[in-house]
Amino acid sequence: MKTMTRKQLAYYAGVCPHTLRNWMDDHEEELQRIGKPKGGGALPPIVCEWIVKNYGITIDTKQHK
Repeated sequence: MKTMTRKQLAYYAGVCPHTLRNWMDDHEEELQRIGKPKGGGALPPIVCEWIVKNYGITIDTKQHK
């Protein structure tokens, strides 16, 4: 897993960034505990992994431009 923006992660999830943010808000405390920055900015790999695992997102880097 690599560092990703919320927009990139939302793309892979097939949702808009606003929806991804709503999902993340439900788990904000846990995500911050594992390393999510409080404001904007890219999400560290461990946070991306948690989101991908818990929401069943498939990352196919061949499709993303």
